[in-house]
Amino acid sequence: MCERTSFVAVVASLALVIAGPGCAPDAFERAQKYERAGQYTRAEQVYQRIVTDQPGTDEALNAQKQLTILYIASGREPEAQKALKDLIAAFSTHKDTAAAIWAIAREFKKAGNPKKAIELHQYNVEHFPKDRYAMWSQVEITYYHIETGDFTAAEAASNKLLKVFSAQPTLSKEIYQAAKRYEKAGKIEKTLALHQYNVEHFLKDQYAMWSQVEIVKTHLHPGNNQAADAACDALLAVFSTQPTFPKEVYQLAREYSELNRSDRTLSLDKYNAEHFPNDMYGLLSKVYYHLRKAEYEAADTVVNRLLREFSGQPGLAKEVYHLTGPLAKARQFDTSVRLYQYFLEKQPQDEQAIFAQKGLALCYTELGDGVGAEKAVEKLLTGFAGHKRIAEAVYELGMYCYRSQKFDRALALHQYNVVHFPKEKYAMWSQVEIIKSYIRDGNPQAANAAYEKLLSLFASGPTLAAEIGRVADTYLAAGNLEKAEKLYTYVLDIRPDNQQILWAKAGMIKLDIARGNEDSAQSKIDDFISDFKNHLGLPEAVFSIGEQYWNQALSQPREAGPGKALTDEALSDYKEALAVWERIIKELPASIITAQAYHMAAECYRSLGQYDKMVQYCDELLRNWPDYAHNWQVLFRVGQTYRNLEAKGAISESEAEPMIRSAFQRIIQYYPDSPAATPAHEWLEYMAALSEGEQK
Repeated sequence: MCERTSFVAVVASLALVIAGPGCAPDAFERAQKYERAGQYTRAEQVYQRIVTDQPGTDEALNAQKQLTILYIASGREPEAQKALKDLIAAFSTHKDTAAAIWAIAREFKKAGNPKKAIELHQYNVEHFPKDRYAMWSQVEITYYHIETGDFTAAEAASNKLLKVFSAQPTLSKEIYQAAKRYEKAGKIEKTLALHQYNVEHFLKDQYAMWSQVEIVKTHLHPGNNQAADAACDALLAVFSTQPTFPKEVYQLAREYSELNRSDRTLSLDKYNAEHFPNDMYGLLSKVYYHLRKAEYEAADTVVNRLLREFSGQPGLAKEVYHLTGPLAKARQFDTSVRLYQYFLEKQPQDEQAIFAQKGLALCYTELGDGVGAEKAVEKLLTGFAGHKRIAEAVYELGMYCYRSQKFDRALALHQYNVVHFPKEKYAMWSQVEIIKSYIRDGNPQAANAAYEKLLSLFASGPTLAAEIGRVADTYLAAGNLEKAEKLYTYVLDIRPDNQQILWAKAGMIKLDIARGNEDSAQSKIDDFISDFKNHLGLPEAVFSIGEQYWNQALSQPREAGPGKALTDEALSDYKEALAVWERIIKELPASIITAQAYHMAAECYRSLGQYDKMVQYCDELLRNWPDYAHNWQVLFRVGQTYRNLEAKGAISESEAEPMIRSAFQRIIQYYPDSPAATPAHEWLEYMAALSEGEQK
């Protein structure tokens, strides 16, 4: 038996030798199969046999490399070091040695030995400076120093990358990726320097184009608009022949749009539409351009062409989904429905599909299609029941229905959320909305029962105290001061050290205001700002105190008579609201609440008849908070206020017209897709026609 086995082994060995190098690939593949199956000893034997039988060949180098990697992966450090040493000794002049060392270095990094990996990458760079794998090793060295925070070494490594490997055809890609690593590490100056190098040295390369795009973004997001616009102009001038150029212009337009740079957004979309009329991204830009110009029929025509000519493009579904927001904002709900349906048909498994389904329900509701809305809601609840964000979608839909005065549907959706997803925070928020709904409806028994359910189901909720505070706010707004006080007090009793008592404390101040305890309220406001000076929610809580005064002022009846003057009580409340909002502006850290405080302070000055101060605050808001979402309303209010003053004879036409014109022109320029754009445009056209008639 032993003799027979020995004879078979000899025959097999002779067969391998006689067959020669042609059998080595088969042997290598067999070794890899052993390795994948976890049969490392057998894989090792085959790799070693290839190295022995085919010395100096490509197959032997490949086998020696894999043998080294096998030892590293299995934790056999001494064997790995010897195998690596043997590889370098036997193949120091082989054309593929740099590739082998690069692969082994990456395996060392994967195994948790980055220093050995860097050592090998440095060997690669020193011994094979003309090889692309050596360039990739230099890139890895650069990355390593960035990741470890040694930016002096990273600077030297990136400079060496540019100097030693300038002739490599893919260097622009490596520079672009290194720049992105620097950006991630927060080193913006180096990020810009590398992108700029790319642009200057590789004018015809797509990575240089992408670097130019990154230069625009890097300036744009911190508000360096002049530099961003100059970089954008350079992009258009230099890279327009790149195959993916229309896509870059389209995406940059969206970046500008998100930052409310509507002037640049409009010009980029116009450029793209005019220069690339047959490109998918050029047509998408054209849709956005028409929407911003309120040319809705033209926009719909382009949408039809997109769906007809580019339905096979995988990227179209995602882009038309993004279009639904601007379309809905423009109240083009029919087109939104078509695009939501298209997205759901093409991308049913996309994470955003659940929100597309929610969007369908919203659009059908806006269109007055009750049957369509019910079917869309049913599909949302049944088709996405297991989706990780279903509770969020149901809550948002419920809130939308409430704002649309579909109160029964809103209540039903919130109840569904609580029943089906009781462990979700959105279910707790829905339960709060249920309580608030019963309070507003004047159903105290149902409100009490729902409140007890909130305490029972969500007792361990980390924000329960804040939710109780919101319920108390609703009782306060409904005029049930005793119930509100009871809940505020409950929060203060159960969470004395919890930061959530901020809202209960604010609520107690608002109770004093509602009861006319002005001295107590003012004293508590001072203490409140002092006690919670480090709380992130302080500006918003203080703002809510101002709202209490504001709402009281609005609720005061005007005095009888032709002018319908404000009562003394209303005047007092407006002044107190103004004082609170000015404290936010002057005393608290700047935030979006500061912008809201400017807005409402301007409204107070308008109500108090102090129009110069109103305009001053509006100008400060527009100058310091250009991204504030309601700036179009601020401008429109200025224009309308001066129109009303002129109509009443309080000021002359020559005083009013410049103020109105300035406000309305800024709306057209910066907020062309806002609801105020159409009336502003109509007034400007009317004044232009009037002026032309007078000249004739």
